[in-house]
Amino acid sequence: MTPEDAFLEDIRDDAEDDSVRLIYADWLEDRDGPGDSDRAAFIRLQIAAVSLHGPDLTRSNRRARDLLELHWDEWTAPLWRILGHKTLPSAAPIRFQRGFIHELTLPTAEFLAHHRALLRLGPVGKLRLMEAGGHGVALSACESLSTLRELEFADYFREPLTGPDMMALANSPHLDRLRVLRLARNNLGDAGLYALSGAAWLAGIVALDLTDNGLSRDGVLALARTRRAFRPVWLRLARNPIGTSGGEQMAGLDLIVHVMGLDEPEDPPDGPARNGTAILAEVVGLDLAHCGLDNHDIAFLASVPLESLRELDLTGNDFDDDGAYHLARAPWMRGLRRLRLQQNALTHHGLGLLAPLLSEMQVEL
Repeated sequence: MTPEDAFLEDIRDDAEDDSVRLIYADWLEDRDGPGDSDRAAFIRLQIAAVSLHGPDLTRSNRRARDLLELHWDEWTAPLWRILGHKTLPSAAPIRFQRGFIHELTLPTAEFLAHHRALLRLGPVGKLRLMEAGGHGVALSACESLSTLRELEFADYFREPLTGPDMMALANSPHLDRLRVLRLARNNLGDAGLYALSGAAWLAGIVALDLTDNGLSRDGVLALARTRRAFRPVWLRLARNPIGTSGGEQMAGLDLIVHVMGLDEPEDPPDGPARNGTAILAEVVGLDLAHCGLDNHDIAFLASVPLESLRELDLTGNDFDDDGAYHLARAPWMRGLRRLRLQQNALTHHGLGLLAPLLSEMQVEL
C-alpha cells in the first residue's frame, strides 16, 4: 500500500474527521507533483466553505468550482475507468464534498456490478439509485451500503422501488449508519411501509421522505405503531391520501397521530408497545401536502404538542377558514419559521385569523 492509499483508506474509515483530509492536503503540497498543489487547495477550499457565509462563501465556491473544472478529467478518471464511460461535469453522476467524492448517482444494476470499486474511490456518504425495482434482495446483501448515511431511490417512472423490494431491504444488516432515506415517488404501497416499520435500522433514520408512494391511512398507521425508537427530524408524507377527506370512512390524521402516542393512549394488552410521545416529539419539518386533510384533521393537528416544529407544508388540502381558526390557536404556531398554505379554501377572513402569527415566519399562500 502506497502512502497515498493509506491516506485515502483513513479518510474513508473516518469520513467525518476533516483533520485527516487536511493532513492529506499538506502531504500533497509537500509532494508537489503535477496538479498536487491545486488538489490540496481544492480540499482546503471545500472544507473551509462549511463555515463561510455571504461573499466569502461565494468566492470560495467559485474558486473550488474552477479548480474542479480544470482538473475534472484527472480527478474523476478512476470513476470512468470503473464505469467504462464518461460525462461532462454538469451531467456527472458524481459530487464532491469537503474535497472528496461524496455522492454517486447511477443505475442500481451498475452500482451492484461495481460497488466495491466505487466505494473505494472516496468517502461516499450519499447514494442515489435509479431503476431499483426488482433489486431489493441484491441491495439488502450489499455490504458496501454500510458506509452510507444517505440513500435515495430516485426513479419516478422506470422500475421504481416496490413493496417486495422494501421487504428485502428492511432485513438488511448493512444500513445501521443510514440517517437519511429518500423514497419519494416510488411504489412502496402499504406493504412496503409495513416492512419499513419493522426494520431494525429505522431507529437511526432522522429524515424520511415517503412522498407519493400510494400509501393509505393503514400504511401510515403501521409506521406509527413501530416498536423501533423512530424519532424523525424531517418527515414527508405528501401526496398520500391519509386525511379524513382522502376516502376513509373514519377520521384520518387524528387516528394516525393518536396511535403515534402524542396523547399517550394505553397500549393494548395483547398488542405491540407503542412509541409514546417519541415519534413526533423531535420533528422539525413536517410535509403533509396533498394528503386530503380537512378541517377535522387540521383541528386535531393543532391540538397536539409539536414544540420542535419549524416548517409545515399543508399545500393542496381541503380545509377552509375553520381550519385556519384552529391553526391560529395552536401553541406551536409561534415556533414556525416556514408555512405553506397554497391551494386550500382560505378566504381573507381565514388569513386574517392567522395574520398576527404570519409576520414572524416565511409564508407561501
